[in-house]
Amino acid sequence: MTAHDAHIRPGHDLIAVFRTKAEAVDAGMALVGAGAAAEADVVVAETGDRESVLTAEMQTEIGRSPLWRALMTRHGSLPSVLVMGITGWIASAAIAFALALIDFGPDGYWERFVIAFVVVVTMGTMVSLLAIGGIATASTDAPLASERGVTLHVHHASDASCEMLLQMNPLRVDEMGARGQPAAGIHVEAGRSITPGGRHDQGWG
Repeated sequence: MTAHDAHIRPGHDLIAVFRTKAEAVDAGMALVGAGAAAEADVVVAETGDRESVLTAEMQTEIGRSPLWRALMTRHGSLPSVLVMGITGWIASAAIAFALALIDFGPDGYWERFVIAFVVVVTMGTMVSLLAIGGIATASTDAPLASERGVTLHVHHASDASCEMLLQMNPLRVDEMGARGQPAAGIHVEAGRSITPGGRHDQGWG
């Protein structure tokens, strides 16, 4: 993960999600052993944490453009809709270039090319819409971190505890406000910050 200067707001908590309970326990012991958090301030699988992380995940998903995410998401071993679309347009143009060499209709090459391209793209789009619909129906969304992981709650977190957590490769880390509501803090997925804005008091580099 790219190094960032993490600045936790005073009085705020951190909730990290790890893949297994053993990972969460080891992370908590590491925080305590390094003096980054008092033992009483680190709790594994605290009541209500899963719901808090779920709320943060929902806010993150809303903040990321649903349309852009739908266009960029891979479907199993197949590329995203955007990549398939661009590939289809390039292939249609190549086919139209070849078809325009045939002497039909208009005398001008580029006039024949436009006609061929429109026909090929129209046919390809119809086939693609049917294929993409089938792929999307068969695909399933990956479970959320709150659904598959174990939480580690760090009460009254510090910058040092945040930096340590980020180095432990959790599924996700969220900053929580004094009343337990998700703050505009850290959201880690696949080794990167994905929160819209993803900034603390002094921002991320």
